[in-house]
This record gives sequence, C-alpha cells and structure tokens, in this order.
Amino acid sequence: MLAVAALLEHSSASDEKLAAGSGLASGNSKITIEDEDQDDTKDASYKKEPCIIQETVLEFDFGIQPTLRAQDITGVSVWSASLILSRWVLADAAFFAGKAVCELGAGCGVSGIATYLYTAAGSVVLSDLYQHTVDNLHHNAELNRVEGSKNEVTGCHECGTLQRFTAENPEGKLLLCGRCRVAAYCSRDCQKAAWKDHKGPCKQWQISPPSTTKKTLEVQAIDWAKPNTYGPRGAYDVVMGSDLVYHKAIAPILAQVVDAILAPGGRFLHVASTQRDSLVEFNEAMDARGFKLHAEVVPDAFKVNPLVGTNASRLFDLHFNEMEDAYCMYTFTKA
Repeated sequence: MLAVAALLEHSSASDEKLAAGSGLASGNSKITIEDEDQDDTKDASYKKEPCIIQETVLEFDFGIQPTLRAQDITGVSVWSASLILSRWVLADAAFFAGKAVCELGAGCGVSGIATYLYTAAGSVVLSDLYQHTVDNLHHNAELNRVEGSKNEVTGCHECGTLQRFTAENPEGKLLLCGRCRVAAYCSRDCQKAAWKDHKGPCKQWQISPPSTTKKTLEVQAIDWAKPNTYGPRGAYDVVMGSDLVYHKAIAPILAQVVDAILAPGGRFLHVASTQRDSLVEFNEAMDARGFKLHAEVVPDAFKVNPLVGTNASRLFDLHFNEMEDAYCMYTFTKA
C-alpha cells in the first residue's frame, strides 16, 4: 500500500497558508512516499528509505529566475493524477522488472521515483522542460537515489504484490524459491502457479545466478517540440505520464515524442482526468501512428486519501480536490 504523508517543514507552511495557496507559492512543501510495513529482515524482503518529494523550491539558487517560464509552477507541484499513476505502478509492479522507464512531464517526479524505489525497473529517467523544474527533479532524485542499489527482490514473481499475510506467513515476507534462491513469492499458491514458467530459469539460475546490475535514476531535459533533445530513439520499454494533454496543440507533439523514444512493443501509460481538453485528439494522433489503446476507469482505491496525520482529511480536500474528477488509465502499446 502506498502511503503519503505531507511534511510541511518550516514555520511558514501553516494550514492557513496552505489553504490560502501560499504553501504552493512560498512553502517548502514535501511529500513522503513509503511502504507502510517496512521490514528490517534480510530474507526476500527489502528495506527502503521513504521517497521524499520536494514540491516547491525554497532557498535554492535555481528557484530564482526572472522569466515567465520560471514563474510557471505547474511542474513543481504534486498533482492528483501523479498519485494515481504511482498507485497504478505499484499495483502492477512485476511488469516493470528490468525495464527502462521514462516519465514525461515528470514535474516533481512522484511516479518515476515510486517506480525506481518500489519496482525492479532497470533504469528510470525523470524528464521535464523548464530549468527550474528540471533542477527540482535533480534535487528530488538526489534525495531518493540509493547508492549502489541493485535489482533486488521487490515483489512476488507471479503477482507482483509486495506483501501478503497468511497463516503460514504471518509476517508477510516474500518467500524465496528453495532451489534457485532468486525468484520470490508471496504465497505457496503463487509459487505453484508460476512453476511452469519458472522451471526453465530456475535450473539455469542454480548453475549460474543472474547478475545484479545497478539500477539508475536520472534526470533529463526534454523539449517535446525539439527531437534533438529526445536522446536515443527507442530507448525505453515504458514511457509514462500524468495529465500531459491540456490543449489540442499538444496532442501531435506528445504523440511524436512518445513514438520516438518508445521501443517497439513498449507501452505508454497515461493517467488523465476526463475533464482535460483534447484527449480525443491525442488518442487519434496515437492511433495514426499505429498504437493500440486500452482504457479503463481509475478504480476508487487509487483515489482515496493517501495522507496521514491529524489534518490529513483537510489537507487532502485542499490540495487534491481534483480527485473528485473522473480519471482514466490509458495504455498505448507500440506495434
């Protein structure tokens, strides 16, 4: 379960100022994402430090730029759609194992950092455009980067769940395969269900265990309208973003960058409020490029209040009021 606690870390960040909007304009608001039941044991379970997201920039040189672009604070605020995308990622954590992931329009980087910390993704790139937003992404990446982190066991090899409490496993720890000591499962049922596909790799891993490669978290400035900023073509297995389409002029440009950086067979995961303009035009632009679309309504479980603390309900209503919108999860698969 994804837990998010709002940490307002200085005297100016009072509830009253947050309510008035000044927390966004002048507060050094931070959000912590963490697994609720972290475990210090060393079997298949893993120990993660909380993911800390700086929401606005204070007392950093990069926060002071007398330009219109620097005054745009949409990229340094945590939005409802990014929390939904993070929950979607965690619900399907097993899918990301070993994959190269890029978050477009990452803003504060909530979803990308959640992918880095709580899945076995091989690499994660956080991207945005304006310099103050990119610098804030660098700051958040540095807060959460785990030096020497490996592709550790981060979920059941069958269903992807992080923990499952049963009578035979009251502590909810993942159980390693007794033969290869590599694959991990949340229950005996999942282990049995996975055996047909796991049998071959299991024999191979007993002879030669898979190498552990360092997983990376990087930041990149990408201007969707300038292909020379994209980096290598087809570099990512998964591209994702939240509420990226807000004007019809954006639709063909976003489709262009996704098509350019996504590998054949890769997926673009997009969470968006149905209130956003030009979603139809964007879907048509992706269809014209040969992408197959699967859409589903965001379940209520992805929209519940993630905040903790005495003022959690009040802060949620103030800061994440867009959760009341209807949201959809769009999966575009490249041919």
